[in-house]
Amino acid sequence: MTRPAAPPLAEDPPPEAVSFDPIARAFLGRAKPIENLRWSLRDLATAGLTLALIHAAATLEGL
Repeated sequence: MTRPAAPPLAEDPPPEAVSFDPIARAFLGRAKPIENLRWSLRDLATAGLTLALIHAAATLEGL
């Protein structure tokens, strides 16, 4: 049995339709990828720390 053919790929959206977050700009070549990676890692670290503090507070409140 053969697999059905994949649907055709959609055309790229116009630049105005793309969000302007740093990662999207990096892939579109509107910003330097290395700078965006640095910001992304800092943002992820901040989010992780925030979630850890919320988890710790919820755990202490449950005791």
